[in-house]
Amino acid sequence: MKSGRARGIWLSLLCLALGAAAFSTARGALRDPYAALGEAEDLTALPDPEKLKVFSLGYEAAVADYLFANTLVRAGRAFAQKRHFEHLDRYLRAIIYLDPYYRDVYVFADSLLTLSTVKSPPENFRHARDILEVGLAHFPSDAELWLSTAQFVLYLAPPWLGDGEDPDEWRSKGAEIMQRACELSADEPPAGCISSLRRLSEAGQTEAAIASIERMLVLAEDPAFRAALSAKLAELVSEARARTFGDRTAALARRHLFDLPLASRAEYQIMGPAFSGIDCLIGSAPEESCATSFRAESAKDRRGSAE
Repeated sequence: MKSGRARGIWLSLLCLALGAAAFSTARGALRDPYAALGEAEDLTALPDPEKLKVFSLGYEAAVADYLFANTLVRAGRAFAQKRHFEHLDRYLRAIIYLDPYYRDVYVFADSLLTLSTVKSPPENFRHARDILEVGLAHFPSDAELWLSTAQFVLYLAPPWLGDGEDPDEWRSKGAEIMQRACELSADEPPAGCISSLRRLSEAGQTEAAIASIERMLVLAEDPAFRAALSAKLAELVSEARARTFGDRTAALARRHLFDLPLASRAEYQIMGPAFSGIDCLIGSAPEESCATSFRAESAKDRRGSAE
């Protein structure tokens, strides 16, 4: 009886050994043909954004979260497998259709669409710009988003554009976006502010460059940046206009130091000039001393000088 049990054990071990050998042989023969197949394309069952919103049953934010997480995973897998992630722009557009204030989509859109181990299709750069511009419309005061968009449109994308795209138009638009980013970060100006001004003026948008310089000069705190802006303004306008603007900003700076020296330039201008509310209400104070903003005060000064 014991000998029969031993024979059964040895027979089982022999079968296991033969099966392992057969599996190893078959696996080696199939490995190369299977590896050659790879993944030819991505399949997606993502419906149109309008239908997707209906299918979300009112949980648009939750579905947007799920789609974004799924998109990141699939993008990472495509990156590791050295292939292009097709339909990626559909995923991103679907997410912002469900939740247009999903900021992370705008932050990562250019990287997801154009950063790859293989050459990205030229149309992906246009998809990225379109999505980023939607983000700027929804986040008009987000300095970080304006700066990242400017860097993409102005510097990163133009060398890789496809047919039908004008690199000069991209650079000109990028310079405009960069100026807005600089205005939003005037207290800590990013690199590229002065060079983008030069690009704007070379593209024939001199007045836009001048207006941007004047806005930044009013808000900028850094003396070196202010000096660079003043020098650039002197190149673009007449000496008299530059001197007039300089005198006006200097007078505003003196008032700032006298009234509220601990406030930043932006904070001081938001609060506006000091005035006596009671005296202005009953009419005992001069009209020119009752302006509620520096813009209104400047307009009254100009009307007075014209009269």
